[in-house]
Amino acid sequence: MRTELLNLYGMKVIRFSNDEIMNNFSAVCKQIDKEIISYLPSKGRPGGVYKLLKGIDHNKDQSYFLSGLDQFQLSKSLFPLGDIEKPEVRRIAKQVGLPNAERKDSQGLCFVGNIPIRTFLEQKLPKKVGITVDESRRQIGKHEGARFFTIGQRQGLNLPPDHYVTKIDVKRNIVHVGPRGSEFLNQKEINLTDRHRIGYKYDLPLDVEAKIRYRQTQPAKCRLSVTRDAGRVTRPKLKTRDSKLVTASFHEAQRAIAPGQIVVAYIGEECVGSGVIV
Repeated sequence: MRTELLNLYGMKVIRFSNDEIMNNFSAVCKQIDKEIISYLPSKGRPGGVYKLLKGIDHNKDQSYFLSGLDQFQLSKSLFPLGDIEKPEVRRIAKQVGLPNAERKDSQGLCFVGNIPIRTFLEQKLPKKVGITVDESRRQIGKHEGARFFTIGQRQGLNLPPDHYVTKIDVKRNIVHVGPRGSEFLNQKEINLTDRHRIGYKYDLPLDVEAKIRYRQTQPAKCRLSVTRDAGRVTRPKLKTRDSKLVTASFHEAQRAIAPGQIVVAYIGEECVGSGVIV
């Protein structure tokens, strides 16, 4: 799985994947009758269509990572912890004598482990000295490889505090930086590809709440619509489920949006689907 992610999704082309979302549930589901997943969303089936719902414990809800599931996969999945908060789960685990009842929550990157992402990347990719430029394209520093950075990053630039990564040019090995308030760091409109719906087919335009990262405390209100002038948009060379572009227009600007990350859409407590940021 790790090798597939490295080859398909971007350590060489600097796209920022959510590897948990790309878990291959289909292969597992074909081999077993039901898969019991310890994550904390919930599932409903009104009108014969399975729905993926947020878990009752919003601090531990994993519906963001499961937004790539389809009807077949949901039909083979059970979420026994969806209606229980984490402290209660620990209490029950301790009561029945499970050895991991008081184990600390995992903080490591899935499929990688509890090591800094920079350290992991340096094990896989060679260093290559490049330049850092400001918004006027003036060189103001050097770095050890553009692909070791992410949008919005400040640490590791060896620059004064008010410098953040705004763009990464891997082909030319250039890191672009700007101030915290840079328009390149704060966007109200983005394009999505590889769109996936979980259940009902919703017509566009559609008003939803969206998460652009897992640790986003409050989903952002936005409208999904068919992308205008889609032919002018540079698309990633990925094998996608649906290559048609969708535009997400947010009510308020969103910070540090990175190509390749997943936008997950919600209507109320229901996770309705996802798309990949172009």
